[in-house]
Amino acid sequence: MIGPDHRNGSPDTELAPGHNARILGNRLRFDLADPEQGLFIVPVDAAGLLNPGEAVKVEEFTRVTPKEITFRVPDTLSPGLYKLEVRAKYGKSGLRTGELEDVLTVI
Repeated sequence: MIGPDHRNGSPDTELAPGHNARILGNRLRFDLADPEQGLFIVPVDAAGLLNPGEAVKVEEFTRVTPKEITFRVPDTLSPGLYKLEVRAKYGKSGLRTGELEDVLTVI
């Protein structure tokens, strides 16, 4: 689930560059120092298909816990459709990716 980006009346599926947003869930923690891990905003086409080659890594966080991530939407994010991915390593296993089901609109 994504929370409003702290603008009055904004829907849960809308992000605005320069504003904060929040994700609530489980197993959201990742290693901030590892460049492979983190929160990524991935563009999608009208059918909802991901374009991972153009993913934007979120760099500014207020909070990262196993159940909540609060972050600042990058200023450079262009208007369009996106999905959120949390990429993390658990133990010695490889990188795992969790994806928010909703398609988000950047305004």
